[in-house]
Amino acid sequence: MTFSFKKTAVALIILLLQSTPIYANQTQAKSFDATILSQDTVSLSSDILNQHFFPKKTVSVFLDAPISFVNNETVRKLVPEKANLLFEGTDILVLPFEQSMSALRTYKEDNRMIVNEYYSTPLNREDLRKITDETGSNYALFIKVTNSSPRVNSILFTITYETTVICDIRLLNIATNKYIISKEIVKDGSSTSIAILGMPDFNNAYIEALKKSLEEMLADKSNIMTQLKQNNLTNTVE
Repeated sequence: MTFSFKKTAVALIILLLQSTPIYANQTQAKSFDATILSQDTVSLSSDILNQHFFPKKTVSVFLDAPISFVNNETVRKLVPEKANLLFEGTDILVLPFEQSMSALRTYKEDNRMIVNEYYSTPLNREDLRKITDETGSNYALFIKVTNSSPRVNSILFTITYETTVICDIRLLNIATNKYIISKEIVKDGSSTSIAILGMPDFNNAYIEALKKSLEEMLADKSNIMTQLKQNNLTNTVE
């Protein structure tokens, strides 16, 4: 949107204001015209136009993983934190993670997709579209996480759990039903404990691999932003 269009929009606002008897005389009205068309006032008016006529687009973040990992406190903080960093500096607002995950859980329950705590029926793009009907978002950032069976290594007095995590990251444009981003990241994680203290926590190995995957997603942010721009997904009033 160009600066000239802004002036036109502001001028329309002025005409509406002038239709009400708020001026003591025409001199005050002309003075008001000159002031409101200044650069600072145009900038302020643009902010108002953005808020009321060009609201921010929103994205829901969905994590599809075994229930025990989805409910892990560290995971539930890690995923939205990285998602917010991904869209930082854009005009796309990340909806609260708990809101999006609640809609996902309800959809799975209603459609009997949960088999057990480790497996549920895979989601497709049509599922994501239906879930975003509940959240009202324009985009869906879908992160599906699968992991290999734990590998156990024992060296001297230590025991180590190792796992490989596959992180399938997709960004779906709900309006077009097309994936803007589709990226698969594979990372290893491990958790070590001294034998006499008991077995290591497998969750730590999983979280380490997940964190590496999300960090790689952020490292590719410039390319992701390029995809967003090429698909004309911004609505900032310049």
